[in-house]
Amino acid sequence: MRGYCAWKSGNVTRLVAATCVIVAVACSGPESDEPGAARAMSKARDVEGELTRLSDAITAYDEVAKTFHKTDSGKWAAERVTQLKAIVDLMPGYEAAPEDSLPSVSGDILRLAPNYEPVLHRLGAHYAGRSKFYTRAAASFQDSAMTRRLLRVWAFQDSLWSGYEFRATHKDRQMRDMLCQHSLDVARMFEGARDYSRADQIIQRGLDYGSGKDIVSKAKVYGSFYKFRTGSEDEAYRMAGEVLENSELEDRLKAKAHHVRGLIMTYRYQDHKQVADLDKAIESLNAAVDLDPAIGDARSLLRQLRKTRSKLQAS
Repeated sequence: MRGYCAWKSGNVTRLVAATCVIVAVACSGPESDEPGAARAMSKARDVEGELTRLSDAITAYDEVAKTFHKTDSGKWAAERVTQLKAIVDLMPGYEAAPEDSLPSVSGDILRLAPNYEPVLHRLGAHYAGRSKFYTRAAASFQDSAMTRRLLRVWAFQDSLWSGYEFRATHKDRQMRDMLCQHSLDVARMFEGARDYSRADQIIQRGLDYGSGKDIVSKAKVYGSFYKFRTGSEDEAYRMAGEVLENSELEDRLKAKAHHVRGLIMTYRYQDHKQVADLDKAIESLNAAVDLDPAIGDARSLLRQLRKTRSKLQAS
């Protein structure tokens, strides 16, 4: 009986070992090829990013779909093949399209092949470039109808890119910075209308896109002012401080950041009558004027605060 049990035990051990091998083999099936499929997809997407290589992109995705047909990436590649084939006949018209008809032609393509990079990038640049000119005009003439139209353009631009997967490529970094600049142009339009709450919302969304240090710092300069004007003084002070950490930022923008911090400390002094706050306000405003002598508001406030400080010392 003892021998039977030993024999049985040994067979159970061998059976368990064999089962583990079978399970391991099953687990090493197509699904485990997902990392390789994802790498192949990334290469195919590089090809898709070039307008003149649409047929090569279709071929690249088709190869991924066939090689990794049971993986998620392989299934997505098969879907992308269908999408890209659907726009082949539209591309000659797109390439010949004048700038004014670009949104319509691009829309037809993007409905069939969502996030098709060459078209999406060109359309994003189109909206950003047009808005740069018209936002200034809307602010100058206080044109409320134009302002509403430009806000809708920004909202549509944001919707175009909110579902896009940005990568660490030069083109994508450029586009992210362009979107941040677009948000800044629209925000400053609302600044001109004294709608600081709307300006703040827009610039915060733009900061989500920004990539380059300079454009992010520039957006934060204006964002800190909007935060200040909407009552978020602590956040405004912090944002302005982050800007001043960028030693390469142009003096004009550094001056604005110092101005914001000076305004905040001025209000704090007025609320709490702490001399330390008054001194910080004077220090910040003095730095603003030194960097940009043309910043008249800061110069005027600085003069008033210096008089206040002199009276305190004399008393």
